Amino acid sequence: MGDIKNFIYFQKVYEMHSMHRAAEHLFISAQGLGKIIKNLEHEYNTTFFVRSQNGVIPTDSAKLFYDWSKEFVLQDAHIKTEINNLNNGINRLRIGCASGILKAIQLKTILDFANSNKTLHVEWSEYSNEEVINKLLNYDIEYGIVVGLHDYPNLEQVKLCQCDLVLYVYEGHPYYEKEKIPLDMLRNENIIIMNESFHIYNDFIKACKIKGFTPNIKAKTMDGGTLMHLCRQKIGIAISPKFEDEAPTGLKAIAFEEPYHWDIYGTFRKNSKDDSIKKLQVALLPQI
Repeated sequence: MGDIKNFIYFQKVYEMHSMHRAAEHLFISAQGLGKIIKNLEHEYNTTFFVRSQNGVIPTDSAKLFYDWSKEFVLQDAHIKTEINNLNNGINRLRIGCASGILKAIQLKTILDFANSNKTLHVEWSEYSNEEVINKLLNYDIEYGIVVGLHDYPNLEQVKLCQCDLVLYVYEGHPYYEKEKIPLDMLRNENIIIMNESFHIYNDFIKACKIKGFTPNIKAKTMDGGTLMHLCRQKIGIAISPKFEDEAPTGLKAIAFEEPYHWDIYGTFRKNSKDDSIKKLQVALLPQI
């Protein structure tokens, strides 16, 4: 088994396609870096790079070794962190929530879980949907709450709940008396929506394109309260996950005729041995 540092050196050559530029970046000599690569090739009985006028070209073996070594380096860093935490009496659970998801999975559930597990240090943060997945893959968090299924063989997902997406309209708008509307009725409407950091933005744009139009996005925000305020000010009508309680004052939630909802999943690494993840999963599942 190669040295972790050598794997990192290999990765830099692979990423930069140049032995010399990689050596400069790593603050070692090109000759020393070349020797490390040769030793790795000898150890794994293959050729990783073919020299060219513009640098080096990775072989198929290099691609396979790069993917494997990245995962191995991440796991090594994770193990060292976990051992350090164990030695220092730290029991930590980091949770990543997709932006906007706390309308369906209430923060109070996570806080109650943390309060009932006093020996566990629980941290939570909001990220974009894809950032949560990437942080799981990179061992930056232990548990993620995301929208939709993600096809990664080393991740396990359990459906927590389903959240309806609705249209909020202000009193006096032509749609205010309606109970349901088709999505294509938004073709000529001014739309207020959460910005590109939120799954709902890209999801809505995609749904409209399927219907054959590009929505007129009048305003984008990062805050649900601002979204509703702009709607009450009649800047436009708002797309949002449905609030669990009644609609905010002066607004009405209208369902779409098409099935339009989020499937929300608890997501974690399959190789995780952390019992706190199972406990958190149990705490969240009753919300189905």
